[in-house]
Amino acid sequence: MGRKGAGRSSFVKATLRHKESASDSGEEVYATALHADSPAASCSPPHPPPRTQAAEAEAAAARSSDGSSESEEKGAESMGRILQRHKGELRAVRDQARRLGKKRADEAAAMEAAVLARHRSELATAEARQAEARALRPSDLRSLAQDLARTHLEKKMDGDDGAGANREDEDAAGVDGESEEDGEDPCASAARPKQSKAARRRQQRCQQEREREERIAREQAERGASERELEEAAVSERLAPHKLAIHQIPPDGHCMFRALEHQLGRRAGKGRDGSAKGDRDAVGGLRKLAASYMRGHAERFEPFVADEEGGLEGYCARLEGTAAWGGHPELVALSEALPAQILLYSAEAQEPQTFGPDGADVLRVCFLKHAFGLGEHYESVVEKGEE
Repeated sequence: MGRKGAGRSSFVKATLRHKESASDSGEEVYATALHADSPAASCSPPHPPPRTQAAEAEAAAARSSDGSSESEEKGAESMGRILQRHKGELRAVRDQARRLGKKRADEAAAMEAAVLARHRSELATAEARQAEARALRPSDLRSLAQDLARTHLEKKMDGDDGAGANREDEDAAGVDGESEEDGEDPCASAARPKQSKAARRRQQRCQQEREREERIAREQAERGASERELEEAAVSERLAPHKLAIHQIPPDGHCMFRALEHQLGRRAGKGRDGSAKGDRDAVGGLRKLAASYMRGHAERFEPFVADEEGGLEGYCARLEGTAAWGGHPELVALSEALPAQILLYSAEAQEPQTFGPDGADVLRVCFLKHAFGLGEHYESVVEKGEE
């Protein structure tokens, strides 16, 4: 019995001790909770009680209105600051959504949507404000046009004043006798203040050209007259008694034929210039006429071309198809084939050399031995004053 009684007694005591310990632990837990809720016991703020989706929407609207009013009070916020603020606000909202957990995902999505809507509204307002700042109003355009017109008028007045001052300076210089522009070289110009770079370059070019001409004149004076100048002077002396002068023919290898073609053109009434400006058909016709006549009178012309390659036939082929120079054989052949009386003037003979029959039309040409670097050249001879 003793054992059973002792056992019951021990059970009752153990039960009482368990109840007392449970009561004590409850009091300690409650005290700990109160201590944790007190501001002095913890540095971190207590978590807010869970709110419904409607409450979150109202809070977001309140924050939007507060943010708008705050930005209005602060004035126009730059786009960079707006984007930076939006980034911080969105990060805070997403942190809060993570604390709410998956069970309150709808509330978290509503909070983020409200914040994003407010952000879009603020960005649209900022962009509209920037566009308005960039746009020019009609009054601004009128003001800008007036400023441009005023600036143009001022520049024009300054230019007129400068030109007037320059004219006054020039007049004063003329009165004082300091300017000698009447006898000045057109290329030369006196040094003036504020002379442009283009004017200085023109003046430099004129100075260089003048120096070059002076150098050429000195060299010619030191060297004396050239052989060409002496020869032309001698031919002109032969022509002067007959009131004749030299008409220049281009040195292109056809000069003798062009000189004769020029003479024939004048006889045909083509004017002073004849047809010596490039009538290839006429020059080619004269070449073929000379070659044909020489072939028909081979016994007379073979001695002139005996040393030529191909003999008479080779010579005639080159005469027809190339720019081979013409000379004494061609003058003889053409004077008889045309027929015409060709008078050839030169510096070596007092009287012209005559080719062709008497009584035929007269064609006058002259022969220059030192006309160009390559040597011989033929010119046409015309009446004085028609060269």
